[in-house]
Amino acid sequence: MVENPDLTIIVDQGENPIDFNPFFEFLNIFINFGQGVLSSTEIVPTGQVVPSSILNPQESITPPIFSGEKVYYAQCNGYGNISLPDGCTLCYAGCGPTTVAMIAASYLGTSYNPKTIVDTYDSEGYLLGCSGSRYTDAYTLLKNLGLKTTDYLVFNLEKADTVVPQLRGYLNAGWTFFTLASFCDGGCGHFFWITDIDSDGNIFAYDPAYGRYQIPYNENSRYPFPLYRLAFGVKK
Repeated sequence: MVENPDLTIIVDQGENPIDFNPFFEFLNIFINFGQGVLSSTEIVPTGQVVPSSILNPQESITPPIFSGEKVYYAQCNGYGNISLPDGCTLCYAGCGPTTVAMIAASYLGTSYNPKTIVDTYDSEGYLLGCSGSRYTDAYTLLKNLGLKTTDYLVFNLEKADTVVPQLRGYLNAGWTFFTLASFCDGGCGHFFWITDIDSDGNIFAYDPAYGRYQIPYNENSRYPFPLYRLAFGVKK
């Protein structure tokens, strides 16, 4: 099973997140497969359903949004109706390619957007559909674009205050982080781009779903979530 290159472990399936199982989590991390998906019925840590306004691909916000030297894309605005190669839309399960698009556009230019990144996932045969996408494919794509990357930093569903010391050292050296975390117990996998940590340990990220009204978004505002699972550094 460990040697099977086609093994895919789903982090979250929208309104029916799978139960957390340490054995499968081990496989998910060390086989280097990991998926993030945001469903229109996903349960957030407060126990409330994500407001429909967060998941409205019809909303007329023109991407990209510039915040300093970085570019922000929302997975449900402007590009939200893009069909993914394996089913569903960017709004439903496109946090992975949207995060890749933000990183590529910020470092390499705005010719990179969610549509061009989805097309690249498709042409390369990467998994991208209703069950989300894999962080290994995001890693490979960003490296193929010529960006520098670190090794994977693996966390055990850790809270922000636990991961901050390790991340801060990399950030001080110019790295930012493509990140996978869980936003509810046992599921709700989601990708986002960590760009800063302030003196109080607040983690700020370009979050393609939750962060479209605060750019960058203070992920600690959902404490004790998100629970961090994996990250890798990226820079030009």
